[in-house]
Amino acid sequence: MLAGERGNFGVGAAWRMTRVILRHKDSECWLALSGAWYAPSGAEEVMWMRAAADNCIIGHSRNWRPWLDSTGNPFASTVDTGRVDRDRAERRAKVRELFHFE
Repeated sequence: MLAGERGNFGVGAAWRMTRVILRHKDSECWLALSGAWYAPSGAEEVMWMRAAADNCIIGHSRNWRPWLDSTGNPFASTVDTGRVDRDRAERRAKVRELFHFE
C-alpha cells in the first residue's frame, strides 16, 4: 500500500475495481462468475472463434462454447433434482402422517 492511502475501500471503489476485472472475458474471475466449468487456453479460444467465423459450429449457436455448457461438465451433479424433490416430499408426507402433523 502506498503512503497516504487508506486500507479499506468503499463499495463504490470496490465496484469500480470489479468492473475492470469483469471487462476482461478471458479472466478467471469472469469465467467463474459466468458459470464456466474450466478455463480454456488461448489456443482453444482462438480455435472456437475461428470455427464461429467460418460457420463450422454445427448443432449449436455461433456463440456456443464448451466451457460454458453445463451439460458437458463432468463435475456437475448427476442427481436429478426433480426426482430428489419428489422423494423428499413423499418422505415428509409420511412423517407428517406418522406423527399427525398438520
